[in-house]
Amino acid sequence: MGKHGGGGPANRPAQGLAERQGTRPTVERVGGAAADQAVRATVGRALTDRQLRGLAGAPGDARVSIHALTHPADLAVPVSSGRPPQRMVSGLRVAAQGSGYLIESSIVRSANGKLAIYNENIGLVPAGPRGTSPRRGIPEGAALARMGEIQRRQVDSASRLGITRLIVNAGAHDGASHAKYTWASLGYNASIPRLLRSDLPREVSGARTMRELARSAAGRAWLRDNLNALPIVMTFDARPGSQSRELLSEFRRTVRRATS
Repeated sequence: MGKHGGGGPANRPAQGLAERQGTRPTVERVGGAAADQAVRATVGRALTDRQLRGLAGAPGDARVSIHALTHPADLAVPVSSGRPPQRMVSGLRVAAQGSGYLIESSIVRSANGKLAIYNENIGLVPAGPRGTSPRRGIPEGAALARMGEIQRRQVDSASRLGITRLIVNAGAHDGASHAKYTWASLGYNASIPRLLRSDLPREVSGARTMRELARSAAGRAWLRDNLNALPIVMTFDARPGSQSRELLSEFRRTVRRATS
């Protein structure tokens, strides 16, 4: 939130009054009208600030901005591991930043008209051993709870707008708190690379997807120890009743129990 000068309430800027009343700061349109044009070209209609915040899963304290994606490299989205990125016809990037986190998501439209959200970066700053850090990090339990809440907001917002697929290139930019077993526990899924299946522990030797591995302690340990440095494209099915959504709900319940 911005800083305001002195004076009585009547002399404060309108945004300051809105902040004191508990409303969220306005979404910044980088590039002005071009940003709103990108929204309409991609989603098919104008969106409110609340809808734009939701598509990033932004918490209430986040500073949010959007801008049009125009460079070909920005419109090339990985949709499957081992395949070239898919070129999208339009898109916009939503960035949200707050204390201890940074979210960068692209909402894109493919040539066949399908929409998807590509989560390029959901960065949480972990705290030090005693719960504090010079980087103003947050404790691990709180980080996992924040991650689950970000995903819940994003999935709900996407579903209301008819967006059924979320994508993450897990491992491309992730830190320890974004290991593949965490993404899989959040409901994202991908096939286990064929060359690695023979290395699976006996308890999960029949698993073929990340989601199957995330359901057991042995599977999560294998993901953490073997795949953290390997980028793998994972997808989330945002349709109501999907296994992805069930896993996300289960993840949030588990974190609540562990941190209560």
